[in-house]
Amino acid sequence: MKKWYWSIGAISLAAAGMAGCASSNGFKNIAVTKDAAAVSSCQKVDDVKVEMSPTTNTFNDTSSTTVSRELANAARRKGGNTVLITEDNGRTGAGTVYQCSMPSTAAPSGGSK
Repeated sequence: MKKWYWSIGAISLAAAGMAGCASSNGFKNIAVTKDAAAVSSCQKVDDVKVEMSPTTNTFNDTSSTTVSRELANAARRKGGNTVLITEDNGRTGAGTVYQCSMPSTAAPSGGSK
């Protein structure tokens, strides 16, 4: 009976650790843009490139939305929150990852009283 409790405890701890890792990086929103003005006040993190191929793309979908999604994933891995797409031909893509400050959610709406 004691081993059973230890097993349940170890499994619970491992699951909590995995959930923490996923939520700290895997679900971060990434802004995707083709407008250089949108990142003019942001800090550059790194350049990224992606290439779609049938072996890494199980749906064999070479649309620009897939390249955009892969660029966003690359930006997330680099620690940025915005990617400026500089190349997207549907099969390959390139972009620059930026860290941009996000507007405060507590900012006044500007409405009158």
